[in-house]
Amino acid sequence: RDIWQDLRSLAYFGLCDCAFREKKLDDAVLFCQKSLQYDTNYPYSHYLTGLVLATRAQDTGSLETLASAKRHFTRMLALNPDMDEAKNVKVMLASFDQALAAR
Repeated sequence: RDIWQDLRSLAYFGLCDCAFREKKLDDAVLFCQKSLQYDTNYPYSHYLTGLVLATRAQDTGSLETLASAKRHFTRMLALNPDMDEAKNVKVMLASFDQALAAR
């Protein structure tokens, strides 16, 4: 396995987290996507990408963005269902399903 690929993924993950905390959602999405390009199996990248997209969906009312957030959260749970964040993610997914079914 290429260690540099892992490090790039983690660097972009960190940039995504920083941008998200600063409420720069457009930048955060780009950094999260870049992180996932380097490592598609890192559950925390899917978790953070889901959070960013869910926040964006809440701000814009976009159901398409909400569906994208759902895909990332679902992937996170598939990769590591025992993460501390899993319980909250399952609750969010249930509310996403309700919102998406109501459209």
